[in-house]
Amino acid sequence: MVTGENPLFCDIEGHRLAYYRMGKGRAILFLHGITTYSFIWRNIVPYFASDFQVLCLDLLGCGDSDKPLDQSYSIKNHAAILNKFLSQLGIDRIHLVGHDIGGGIGQVFAVNYPEILYDLTLINSVAYDFWPVQPIIAMRTPIIRQMAMATLDLGALRLIVRRGLYHKEKLSPELYLWRA
Repeated sequence: MVTGENPLFCDIEGHRLAYYRMGKGRAILFLHGITTYSFIWRNIVPYFASDFQVLCLDLLGCGDSDKPLDQSYSIKNHAAILNKFLSQLGIDRIHLVGHDIGGGIGQVFAVNYPEILYDLTLINSVAYDFWPVQPIIAMRTPIIRQMAMATLDLGALRLIVRRGLYHKEKLSPELYLWRA
């Protein structure tokens, strides 16, 4: 994925999913974690795009994908949506790389759809189906979400991101992008 490149979209169960697709060959799908979206893979994709078809998906509720309030964001539901996404794109096998919640989705996907995987790579992954956690569930309630957003101003968000980043030199405007 190249910064500034426009995403592609597909419709799964009446919801629009954003994704990036580049390269040719066996497919590698990169799944991001919570509070991020596909941009986190932007520095990794160029290493694979010359030899593989690379897919970077914005999970439902993240990035440029739809954010419905009446949809289940469970790991199991994300895995089922992922299967439908691949089917719609005509992809029958993938290498799957999952970070954080993307790793949890990958684990459930591997159990439910093993015939689709070449392999699974997990990076700092959640485990089991302990998702979403209560604070995330509470954010579905509009008044709670509005109150939380009102108390977290852009300055506080920038401070949190800056303090949580190990490689300070990698700080970029995209890290502050809030795609709500």
